[in-house]
Amino acid sequence: MRVTINYTGGETDKMAMATGGYIHERAVTMLERAIHGAYAGGRTREILGDAKVRALLQPGGQYSGDLAAGAVQVKRPGEWDSVGGVIPDLIIYGDTGNPIRIIEVVNTSPPDRAKREKLERIERRGCEVVLIEVHTEDDLLHLLKRVTVGRFGRDPGI
Repeated sequence: MRVTINYTGGETDKMAMATGGYIHERAVTMLERAIHGAYAGGRTREILGDAKVRALLQPGGQYSGDLAAGAVQVKRPGEWDSVGGVIPDLIIYGDTGNPIRIIEVVNTSPPDRAKREKLERIERRGCEVVLIEVHTEDDLLHLLKRVTVGRFGRDPGI
């Protein structure tokens, strides 16, 4: 999924700088938990069926595709867990054990040129790159849209 970030700057930039660490960490945690909850086995999945996890890519923008699709593991990488020379915020692994998707949360500034080139190279190798822009606590409130598909619901095509 190709995403172009329209960096807003200005007052949004000042607020993001003041609360950037908290907002970034909270966004990554929310995404990690939602994706893990969507593919994890157990009683919840038996009752509810599969769940799709979609994230708002930019404030006021569109939602992503299903971030949990094909996932068998979601990992918050350590310093040795790079994908194509990039240590993203989250790595989603498929059933082959290879990364199928990486998620980068953008809070204070967009990726620089060198990182953008690495992200493009990763994408060309078949790993989906998802950039999610989050600046404020209000953005966190609208970050996720979880759709349950299964016994008690169906995907309304969101």
